Amino acid sequence: MRSLFLSLVLLIHLSGKTQLLVGIDTISVRENNYCLKLPWAGGINAATFSNCDINYDGKNDLVVYDKLNNSALGAFKCFENVGPTGQAKYKYRPDLTWKFPHIYNWALMYDYNGDTKADLFVSVTGGIQVWKNTGNAATGLQFQMIYSILNSDYNPSGPPAISNIYSGPVGIPGIVDIDNDGDLDILTFSSTGIFIEYHKNKRVELGLPLDSLRFELVDGCWGKLTESSCQVNLAQCPNRAAYDSLVRENQNKTLHAGAALMCFDRDGDGDQDLIIGDISCTTIEYCQNDGTIANAIVTDTTKRYPNYPNVASTTQLEFNIFPCTYYVDTDNDNVRELIGAPNAFGSENATSVWLYKNTSSTSTVNFQFVKNNFLQDEMIEAGQMSRPILLDADADGKKDLIVGGGGVYLNGARRPRFFYYRNVGTTAQPSFSLITKDYASLSTVLSGSIISAVPAPGDIDNDGDVDLFVVTNGNVLSWYENTGGAGNPCVFTAPNYKFNFFSINFPSSDPMPQLFDFDKDGKLDLMVGTKNGKVYYYRNTGTSSAPTFSLITGSFPNVSLKGDFFIYGLDGFGAPYFYDEAGQTKLLGGCITGQIYLWNVPSVSTNSCTLIDSTANSILEPTYSTPWYEDINGDSKPDLFIGNAGGGVSFFSSKAPDVSVKDNFKKENSVRVYPNPAGNFVMIESSESFVSIKEIELITILGEKIKVEKVNGHVYELNMADVPAGIYFISITQQFNEQTYTTTKKIIKR
Repeated sequence: MRSLFLSLVLLIHLSGKTQLLVGIDTISVRENNYCLKLPWAGGINAATFSNCDINYDGKNDLVVYDKLNNSALGAFKCFENVGPTGQAKYKYRPDLTWKFPHIYNWALMYDYNGDTKADLFVSVTGGIQVWKNTGNAATGLQFQMIYSILNSDYNPSGPPAISNIYSGPVGIPGIVDIDNDGDLDILTFSSTGIFIEYHKNKRVELGLPLDSLRFELVDGCWGKLTESSCQVNLAQCPNRAAYDSLVRENQNKTLHAGAALMCFDRDGDGDQDLIIGDISCTTIEYCQNDGTIANAIVTDTTKRYPNYPNVASTTQLEFNIFPCTYYVDTDNDNVRELIGAPNAFGSENATSVWLYKNTSSTSTVNFQFVKNNFLQDEMIEAGQMSRPILLDADADGKKDLIVGGGGVYLNGARRPRFFYYRNVGTTAQPSFSLITKDYASLSTVLSGSIISAVPAPGDIDNDGDVDLFVVTNGNVLSWYENTGGAGNPCVFTAPNYKFNFFSINFPSSDPMPQLFDFDKDGKLDLMVGTKNGKVYYYRNTGTSSAPTFSLITGSFPNVSLKGDFFIYGLDGFGAPYFYDEAGQTKLLGGCITGQIYLWNVPSVSTNSCTLIDSTANSILEPTYSTPWYEDINGDSKPDLFIGNAGGGVSFFSSKAPDVSVKDNFKKENSVRVYPNPAGNFVMIESSESFVSIKEIELITILGEKIKVEKVNGHVYELNMADVPAGIYFISITQQFNEQTYTTTKKIIKR
């Protein structure tokens, strides 16, 4: 009986399931006659920067963790170093994004155990969590959680007082070897928010294994300073009594929400100097440490940094809100540069990564400004909340790319713009070239209070040319009439911008429009996704030349573009794209989570839609995904463009090399289960990004199912803490293209 069961569970079961026949790909994009190296990398907003050898080839690569407009869940972007020593040249690796765990607020990478592989230090509620880098060149990038939260002994000279090392969700701790003994220590603001605590790692002193992190608080007022409201005060903690007095004095005050620390030895004297970034400030504060390793004393500060000690040696680092700094090697020359970036929403977006080169030839540091758009200058970067559309703007028979959305930060505010990339390639081999960042003269049409503009193309008045619907500030739909005429380039001028022309009051805010003939009567209807995650159908009840729109259905039944309530709350920010395929109407839906939903839609709008997949092709973009699904390469098969919170665009082509790879995928090698033997947790990971895990079953050797987990992603951590030691089978159901299948792996629980 047992052998029969084992034979059954080892079978592969197949069932049909439609997918999009596209794969991650690239099209050349030029700006100012320069070919972008990372055109489809998706943009960067409020990011942290770390070095990590993501492909284990011995070279420093870059890992960027982007908070993406303060959405609940940020995203990792990996940039592989493909340049020679001394040259910053990168390849974007979107396939590695989801090798990382889901992280909130901030993430930094440092090698804590001396194995030359950078590990993850990340934000969790009230503190710091650590994930060990367990990958290698053979298995690829992977991580295992080692410390769910870091603790420290707050009373090392007396009875132990063990508690979490406090690190708030807004600020960022300084993680560095303070005492030069070979292990990583931590500087972090205390829970009161004005003092810097020094938590010393005692691994070396206690002779603990390399994988150990054992902390104790050795200085509750490191540097003898306090910081609050963009002001650093020196000589604040001469003795314990004075320190306790300051704590009592400030404990009931409203303090700043967070601050970030970056440690580095600016003057080469062996102790750590400090840069502080505060959420309420526009500049950073440099703190000169003239004490010793054992007794840090900050004696001088400046807000003009990197202009120190010379007052006017380079461009001052300054953002609209919350500037933070990172000390990383960007060009593989083993000399670290300074990167500045905002750490909060509402600041610079298209130019939010400032690079300073270290030009010193000694152990000291001399940062000189290089550019304000490092990495961003190599990608389509339209600010934030991008929405791509295709439109033949020049009437040459080839679709061009227009990118609108949440605006570009200019002159102290977000300014909506349409970026126009003309298709200068051929029908079969498209190529885009930036013509203007202010297509349709949007800057002269919209008032200064407008901060976002979302476009939707269509021949509204049936005169043979393509007009634009434009949603501004998340609530007003206007008609921008094209007066170019049939067969001519588009002409959009201010007098033909018809503000709030149809006077539609949408059921929810932030409508994302699409024009689509849903009822097949030859007139374009208005399809709208909104903040509440629903999709609405406004039928064109007017004439071909004089449209009017009437809400036909409250929302499409069974369509919800939302994520986990406990992560994203009530918001969905639905972004629909309807299309016809072999006589069947289908709906692609982007949303706040970044995933792409796929539905079959009945011809009667009040009938329930059928969900095909909640993560089509296992695509999981950074948050606020906005799909556009239309043929760009002349093969009569649609290609996929996706905008996102970061302000860039991703591209998936019907001609991508991995489309055929997926059709011939070797199912027996499609999933990895590790570690094995397992402890309290086991990671289950699809070996390819286009394969999605749907269900996991944990089965005893007698055939009893003791765990059944519904999954919808590329990787899953199965909790084994409550499972007795023994031998088990893990049955994993996966899906790719038009098939689902099940494989089984044997696992040993220790």
